[in-house]
Amino acid sequence: MIGVTGTNGKTTVTHMIEKVLSDAKVTVGLIGSLGYRCHDHERNTNEYMKTDCTTPYAWLLQTILNEMKNKYHIENVVMEVSSYGLAVERVYGCEFSVAILTNFTQDHLSFHKTMDNYLQVKLLLFSKYLSRSLSPKAIINHDDPSYEQFINACPSNAQVYTYGLTNKNQNSFVAYNIKTSINGTNYTILLPSGETQCVHLTIHGEFNVYNSLACIATCLTTYSHLLTLDQIIQSLESFHCAKARFEFLIRHRPFSVVVDYAHTPDALEKVIKCGRQILLESDENGRLIIVFGCNGRGDRLKRPLMGRIADEYADIIIVTSGNPRQEHPHRIIDEILSEIQQKPDQNRLYVELDRKKAICLAMDLAKGKNDLIIIAGKGHETTQALADHVIQFDEKEIVQDKYKQMMQNDVLSM
Repeated sequence: MIGVTGTNGKTTVTHMIEKVLSDAKVTVGLIGSLGYRCHDHERNTNEYMKTDCTTPYAWLLQTILNEMKNKYHIENVVMEVSSYGLAVERVYGCEFSVAILTNFTQDHLSFHKTMDNYLQVKLLLFSKYLSRSLSPKAIINHDDPSYEQFINACPSNAQVYTYGLTNKNQNSFVAYNIKTSINGTNYTILLPSGETQCVHLTIHGEFNVYNSLACIATCLTTYSHLLTLDQIIQSLESFHCAKARFEFLIRHRPFSVVVDYAHTPDALEKVIKCGRQILLESDENGRLIIVFGCNGRGDRLKRPLMGRIADEYADIIIVTSGNPRQEHPHRIIDEILSEIQQKPDQNRLYVELDRKKAICLAMDLAKGKNDLIIIAGKGHETTQALADHVIQFDEKEIVQDKYKQMMQNDVLSM
């Protein structure tokens, strides 16, 4: 079993590993935010069986694992391991042979209360669940400020490999010469052996360079008897983003629309910076428009931080609702606005409580221009939780319907 933990990037890393293994005809099961699915010698499906949470309840997880092993004869499982799942022992009874850290940044403080509590829970994947393996491996992002604590949490017999954009030690997988464009991302990887190789990704952003490094390090150190570096890179070259992870819904027609699950300050900053880099590389003087909100009954401390990030990096900001639940939407938005210097009457900041209207507003503002719209916060979700009910809410459908309407009304300057 391969367990992936971290504040952001878990879904993409697990999907990358799943693709590399399935391309090599290795049986693999996937469990995470989008659900679970299997790839065996006869079954290769893109469809997910839904679960209610990133890391399923212990009884359900064991049921899924039993089905994967005994019904589909799956020999490898890669899964997202959330901090909440670790805290309430949803992975009780599991033995992980590989543990991966993507990054550690602020989130879930409404549950963990402090960053230290949050960190101590994350460390459990390495200190508790990895120690049950006879030959444990740890794959750790060495550019993360907390990486030494994760290394120290590993069992003494663990093989520890790190990855990042700097060469920290002899077991490092390092990326350099990174170039991003509308067509994807290119970089050169340096292996612990000293070998170098060019990598091309059709997906975007420095954060996906990190995600791909985690995948390469895992697959090359764990499956070296089955996979070569060339095979791994070839699989990654044809990897398309996990659902709603910097996913282009519209590309240069004439504006572009991206949807992303970014719901933390760190994730929001990374996707906006990625969008900014794409605009710079395209040299078309487009504007970056961000549509986002924050959830109710969640970490209130991150709301002003996300507002400040949007204010610093975006050209146009549209603040809207996420999943307000039982919290008043206006209070959530006011807390986001508290760190935004612009005012709603200055043609740079808009407040629209209705998320569907906010998305449509962004597309109206962008029509006829080479702008890039990023819709952040809900990603793959297909519902919106309001005060006393849940409604169907699929951002992909909303964007497609609005674009079709704009085409019919001939308001696009192609």
